[in-house]
Amino acid sequence: MADIKDILRDDLQDDDNLPDNIHPADERSANKQVEAFEKDAEDGLQSFSNKKDIGILVHELNKNLAKQIQSKKGRREKHKIENQNLVVLATVIILLICILFYIVIKIQQKKELPKTQNRTALIKASL
Repeated sequence: MADIKDILRDDLQDDDNLPDNIHPADERSANKQVEAFEKDAEDGLQSFSNKKDIGILVHELNKNLAKQIQSKKGRREKHKIENQNLVVLATVIILLICILFYIVIKIQQKKELPKTQNRTALIKASL
């Protein structure tokens, strides 16, 4: 029992894991969570009949964790856009086309503006 508490105390030092400028209410909440975790860990460690199995189990858990992390990294790499220069180039080309169309539309509107002014003048004159 004392060995189990020593293991937990070495890994979980309450004061070392909390920042210096933490609010007292937050500190109490964090300490309660750590205490609950420690209690669960103690119960779990006490359930082992053979203490030598703990080291093997920890090694297997670390190995499985490393595999899971690698598989997640692999999935991220697979979905990552490899050549971002092409994406930037396509975006710039699309923006240039939009600007070009805007300029063409403005030029067309300036050409049609005198025609519409003449039409409105004729309509006013006929009234």
